[in-house]
Order: sequence, then C-alpha cells, then structure tokens
Amino acid sequence: MCNAGDCFKYYRLEEEAGLLNYNIKIALTRTKVCYSVSFLLILALIRGISSPEEIGAAMDANVALLAIIFCSDTYYQEIQDNRWEVFNLLPDRNRYHTICQRLLLQVLYISLLISLDYWVFYLQKAVYWNETGKLRLYITAVLACSASVLFFGTLSFTMVNVFRNLWMGIGATFLLWNTLNSTAGKKIPDCINVFAYGNSPKMAGSVDWIFGKLVAVVVSVLLIYFNKRFLVWKKGLR
Repeated sequence: MCNAGDCFKYYRLEEEAGLLNYNIKIALTRTKVCYSVSFLLILALIRGISSPEEIGAAMDANVALLAIIFCSDTYYQEIQDNRWEVFNLLPDRNRYHTICQRLLLQVLYISLLISLDYWVFYLQKAVYWNETGKLRLYITAVLACSASVLFFGTLSFTMVNVFRNLWMGIGATFLLWNTLNSTAGKKIPDCINVFAYGNSPKMAGSVDWIFGKLVAVVVSVLLIYFNKRFLVWKKGLR
C-alpha cells in the first residue's frame, strides 16, 4: 500500500499523461495528419533529384512551408472550437506550458515524417541504395530540415498571436519564407541564412550552413518565450 506522497505522485503522473494525450489529439488532428502525409509523399515522388545529396536540399524549404500552415493555429484552435474563454481561465503558467507542448508535439511530428519520407526519395532510382554515406546524409538532412520546421512553425504561430488573425499571421510568415527562398535570399550570408543548407546541395559538405540553423533554433526559443504575453486574446478575434 502506497503512502500519501507516493499516491500523490502517481496521481500527478496519470494527470500529466492524460493531459499529454489530450494535447496530442488537439495538436495532431486527422485533417493535419492526412494533408501532411500526403504533402510529403507527393513531394518525394514528384520532386526530381539527380543524387542522394540533393534530398535534404529538396525537402528543406518545402517542409518549412508545411510547418507554416501546420503550426499556425496552435493556439487559434481554441478560438475556432469555441474553447478560448474556458482555456483562458487556466493559470498563465499552465496555459503557456500547454501551448508550448502542443507546438513542440507538432514540430516533433513533422520531424518524424521527414525522417520517414527521406527514404521515399530513394524509390526514384534503385541505384541510390548502392551509394555510400547514406546514413551521414540522412542524419544531416533530418536535423537541418527539423531546424527549419522549428523556426517557421514557431514564427507562424507567433505571427498569428501578434496579429490575432490566422490569415495575416500565415501571410506574414509566408512572405518571409518566399523572400528567404528567392534569389535575393541566397545572397544572405550562410551563417545567418536558415535556408543555406537547402539553397545548394553542395552545402551539405560544408559547415557554414550549420550556423544559420543554430541561429534559427535560438530565434525559435526566444519566440516561444516571447509568446507568453500573447496567450490571452479578449478583443479582435478573427
């Protein structure tokens, strides 16, 4: 028979597990799962590559675009489903942790899809399976693309909270994505360019792009912290 302290601990563990399951259902809806899987499968099957070195470059900007849509309504769902008034009754700390957990669940989910979808590219040519260095290229691509997902997913979520409007938030983030993914964006120094890895397959053999990804991760962490002040919407909801 457990003592009062152990019983309370087990109760808290069960409560946290229940909250995690609830957040998974909210963050990863059937609609999101369906369109994300379809998007990445289509990308892997129709996006032509000439060598395995190009797989990561082919995925980088595209998975970032997916993250913009996928993560944009992390908090906005509470408004769409008419739960925001009840949700805002929670203590600030609990509300903030819940939203952060949902955001990170979405980022981890897309990263998992990336790790699986990577190998679908190999179906284009059977000869790719005979290439050397597959594991190194795989790990590099997954980590690089996951950094882009974290940055653009967090930025999209933040912009929606700032503007208090779903489409304005998505539009503002897409504008930055389009700029960084353009010819002008390629002129940005690799050390601060989140898309330096994907701009050229040759960057996979360099280390300059790593700094751009690290900058993106640091900015993402700061944005997540910055969102503390935007998690209570009382007016101007759209």
